[in-house]
Amino acid sequence: MNVLYTTHFSWPYVDPAPLADRQIICGPGWSVNISPEGSLISMPSPSGTFDAAQIARQIPRGQTPDLFVAYVDTFQKCWPTNTAVFPCPRVALVGDVHHGPSPIRTVLRYLLAETFDAVFLIATRRTAKWLRAAGVGNVGYCGPAVLIRPFAGAFRHQRENIIGFAGQAGQYHPRRQRMIASLAEASLPIKALRAPQPLALEMFSRSLVTLNCSLNGDVNMRCFEALSAGAMLLSDRLSAESGFPFKDGEELVCYDSAEDLAEKARYYLANPRKALMIAQAGYKAVRTRHPPSRKIAQILAAASGKKWDRSLIVDDVSLSAATEKFGPRLACYEHLQELHRVVERAEVLYMPDVARFADDVKDLLRLRLAVAHRDGMAWDCVVAGEDSYRDALAVASPERIVTI
Repeated sequence: MNVLYTTHFSWPYVDPAPLADRQIICGPGWSVNISPEGSLISMPSPSGTFDAAQIARQIPRGQTPDLFVAYVDTFQKCWPTNTAVFPCPRVALVGDVHHGPSPIRTVLRYLLAETFDAVFLIATRRTAKWLRAAGVGNVGYCGPAVLIRPFAGAFRHQRENIIGFAGQAGQYHPRRQRMIASLAEASLPIKALRAPQPLALEMFSRSLVTLNCSLNGDVNMRCFEALSAGAMLLSDRLSAESGFPFKDGEELVCYDSAEDLAEKARYYLANPRKALMIAQAGYKAVRTRHPPSRKIAQILAAASGKKWDRSLIVDDVSLSAATEKFGPRLACYEHLQELHRVVERAEVLYMPDVARFADDVKDLLRLRLAVAHRDGMAWDCVVAGEDSYRDALAVASPERIVTI
């Protein structure tokens, strides 16, 4: 099978999913690369939005794609348009839509303008409800396993008595910064660094405890990478809608707050035998239930028109009264999603006329929701309708009011 895969990622940050032996990778970070046999392996694309016909003309005749795959996210760094120029099945892999400016609406406009045979969410299963309600067809969830390269080494029984962390902890990750700082303030041995994947995997395999903290309630690659390296993983608790596939207390351990994280980290550092038992269970879970090769095979089967594997289907996440005030509701959700990214605990008040829409944000676990006014509360945000906007002014400054 010939596959053409467009992406703005390049090694060593995130490798493209290895979908086929004969695969051309195309993106702004890639250059022309030819295999010893003479086939094209990679090629550059313009940065940002570009006409797919520009790259179609450069593909050798013998490598005309049997499958076209576009990795897209809200930052629009590699957005091929006119994808119908490829007369083959077309799949969109949707990455980050849980941060950035109008993230879901941005990707939604793209997906509605193009024609994909299947759309698979990588990090945010919860986004399926918005895409489907807007009219995007064949939306599923594949998770980040398709992008990881599992640790190649053996499970290590001898570990350093540290809490290891490898990954980004910059401006987009305020909660991650808070968790790392809280461990240091508790005088726990946290070792945090940013490293390419091979070095990160080594660190995970050597640390007695490994820290994970999602950017914004998403299932991230680190869960799978760390567990593949035999990590005893401490990861933040995610919502039921996230599709998080590992068992808390058996294959990893979830925490709810900085205090909870410090308490659990201290316990497992002091009880290495219990830590290693959980680490071994997580190590086995990744290799038996979630190998990347299995998820890739499921995506390829779905793209070819075969019946979707059950794990790809998202049928328990839906938007109630989907057509009612859809646009303002999505704008409100994006606002509260961003609040959820930045603030550890946020108090959100829904005015009575829009209280029925509070279910829209039930997948954002750290938002505390209430209906109608309560005296003495300091609200982080008030959600109001046109009929209640003036009442909302009494409990929040205008910049903290979101209207539906």
